[in-house]
Amino acid sequence: MAARTDYLLQVFDKLKQTFPEVQKISLYSGLNDFRRKSVSELKELKSAGLDMAYCGLESGDPVILEKIKKRMTPSQAIEGAAMAKEAGIEVLQSFIFGLGGRYRSKEHIVATTKILNEMQPEQIAPMALAIQPGTELEREVQAGEFVLPTQMQLLEEEKYLLENMNFNTVYWGDHGNNMIQMRGMFPDNKAFFLKHVNEAIVNNPSAKENIIQTFSW
Repeated sequence: MAARTDYLLQVFDKLKQTFPEVQKISLYSGLNDFRRKSVSELKELKSAGLDMAYCGLESGDPVILEKIKKRMTPSQAIEGAAMAKEAGIEVLQSFIFGLGGRYRSKEHIVATTKILNEMQPEQIAPMALAIQPGTELEREVQAGEFVLPTQMQLLEEEKYLLENMNFNTVYWGDHGNNMIQMRGMFPDNKAFFLKHVNEAIVNNPSAKENIIQTFSW
């Protein structure tokens, strides 16, 4: 979505010419990328075949957004999502359990749930924090500047999210690093999801361990 609108229109046209059987066109987008275009431009992209944008929210907490250098405020994220919705472009919103670390877990999930309730994305994809080799966050972990959350905190964050979301969406909670892999319509499967999270909180031995167990990719 960061590309010029006229260029994207040419790409969509070439896609449809080359693959006439194409049924869905999606792309990656920053929420600020929507804001850099007008709603009329976004509607033009929609009319040209754009169905969905994959966006990384990461967190709704302004402190965390600044810490991870997202270059986006919560209000800007909400504005970008609203523009996409007005244009009819569906959004799959991803975010990261555990991104607040051990000491900002509650603020992170409360703010993230709140902003999701305002945005009401058509699909969401929560995933557990994984430290990527060579990143600034890896250096902070090694230096003790960022303390990783526990497995229990990841479960508690997912539980809070499921208990407090108030919109219809597709829940893609099946990322390989998540404590529990679950996907389906929400809130249709809310009770089912919460049952599995609560069972893991009570019965999963790793939930009691004082470490996070996720893997880089």
